[in-house]
Amino acid sequence: MKILLSILIIFLNIYSFGQFIPVKEADFHEAKSLSYRDRYDNYRESCHEDSLRAVNDSKKISSYFIQIPALAPSDFHMSAELNVILKKHHIIWGGTWMSSDLPGSYSDDECYKITSSKITEQKFGKSFINKLIRKSVRQYQSNNPDVFFCGGLFINEYYRGSKINRWDAENQLNKDFFKQFNHPFDYVYLDKNDEKKSFSIVDIRITKKGKVVEILSFEHHFQKNINEKHSLYFEKEIINFIRKSKWSAAEYFGQPVNSVYTVIIFYQ
Repeated sequence: MKILLSILIIFLNIYSFGQFIPVKEADFHEAKSLSYRDRYDNYRESCHEDSLRAVNDSKKISSYFIQIPALAPSDFHMSAELNVILKKHHIIWGGTWMSSDLPGSYSDDECYKITSSKITEQKFGKSFINKLIRKSVRQYQSNNPDVFFCGGLFINEYYRGSKINRWDAENQLNKDFFKQFNHPFDYVYLDKNDEKKSFSIVDIRITKKGKVVEILSFEHHFQKNINEKHSLYFEKEIINFIRKSKWSAAEYFGQPVNSVYTVIIFYQ
């Protein structure tokens, strides 16, 4: 009964708005492009038809797709494993798909995939689907024990148990580093109001148990070129910090994985 009610709600949304997620109306007084309006009208029509088709198909089959936002790196590697796992629960794995970054453009079968996946999540429970995805990650790691995941859309990186934004100069990692680091006496500091940053980037390999196994490479960016002479000193200090720090494994769809973690240290 709950499943039928969910499908009915989805159907009413589609019938009212033309798609599962209502599209924000375009301001045609500002965007007076005829081609844009044509694309928008085509989006509404195509989305409406595909969404209704997904609702009808869901009465006979369950299917699931994973969306990759436009321009985002696609790092979903366990399609084969997930296909087998979903099939055991009579769910068809539709694969990944990439949305368009062009306003008003309609990606191939976009609303069919969105609506089908939403109905499947409501039917089986989103937590259950996520559990199956994590299981596919574990199987992929078992089949490929030497693989280290490199950043990307679905991976979260952690430092001392907390998720961290690597581009945040005030994150906990940087705070801990500068508790024991001093700039060289002849280091040339940035101007007080300078919005540009000086920083070092280092890639390290961390296992799914949170152990650093390798420091891969360094890359330095100094706004004051004279500071480049301190590169080796900075590298030595960063290496000491990495080896002494307590790290946490990265998570891919919530599953701990071997990963290449990018550390960024920002200088004053």
